[in-house]
Amino acid sequence: MRHRVAAILALLVAACASHDTSTRPTAPAPSTTRLSVDDTFARVALAGGDHRALLTSGALAAVQRHRSLTGAPAKSAGAVLEELLGKIKERAAAARVLRHWRGRHAELVRCAAAARRHLPTDVGLEGTIFLAAGYDIGVVSPPDVVLNVAHPHFTAAPAELCHYVTHEVHHLGFLAVRPMPDLRRAVRTRDGVLALIRYTTQLEGMAVHAAYAPRQAAGALAADADYRVYRDPRHARDVRRAYAARIRQVQAGAFSAQLVGEVLTALSSGERLWYRYGALVAREIEARGGREALVRTIRDPGAFDRVADELMP
Repeated sequence: MRHRVAAILALLVAACASHDTSTRPTAPAPSTTRLSVDDTFARVALAGGDHRALLTSGALAAVQRHRSLTGAPAKSAGAVLEELLGKIKERAAAARVLRHWRGRHAELVRCAAAARRHLPTDVGLEGTIFLAAGYDIGVVSPPDVVLNVAHPHFTAAPAELCHYVTHEVHHLGFLAVRPMPDLRRAVRTRDGVLALIRYTTQLEGMAVHAAYAPRQAAGALAADADYRVYRDPRHARDVRRAYAARIRQVQAGAFSAQLVGEVLTALSSGERLWYRYGALVAREIEARGGREALVRTIRDPGAFDRVADELMP
């Protein structure tokens, strides 16, 4: 059982962009946006420069911090660096992503600031947007985020980096208000799993929705499959049905690590239901009460959960 639960947790934290599970709420921060962009890691790694300089880079420190927060096996900075460098396959394509954004870091900061429209006004955003290579597509390592310019999604469409910055930075603000629950405790009980699903549906759904308006303005809705729910009513209906089926599976099925793993896989990396269903819920709340009504649900999750229950067929 212990090994099966460990595997489930590893899957979950990877699929959720692996957020900080240890942070606790603090006093409200001033409404500031002081984010900067650092592409040093990606530039040096892709150019084949002196990798020793990367050992002390902020990006590697953020990756190490993220690994620690998600319970990954302990490794030295040198071992993690070699692992990241070994995963970079299409160096020329990744270099094109860097060139696309060269001299446009202020634009990436504006992409980050777009997340503020769907965050409480007293949440401050201060940290670094690291452009790295060889890690996950995008992760949160408070107070920073790390984006992988070598990921195929970005090498196919470098402009997508902007929208993923918005998504990940929204997570920074959300987590500052409501940290991730204790995953190991949550997966032990039926009620814990249901509460975790509710939390992550809102976390991911609101981040998807935070990038909706910028994507729409840029004509980029078709560039990411999660946004099909906004454009295709039949697909949205299917997502609603599939999400409801998974909720009922947890409610009525024989509770086990196998059940938890199956459901969380479908919700995350499989059918991506909590991203897509959560986006539908966020859109509905905003349509009914305006953007501020949606933002208030970060501190009043019951309001989000009620609409999530209502939209299930």
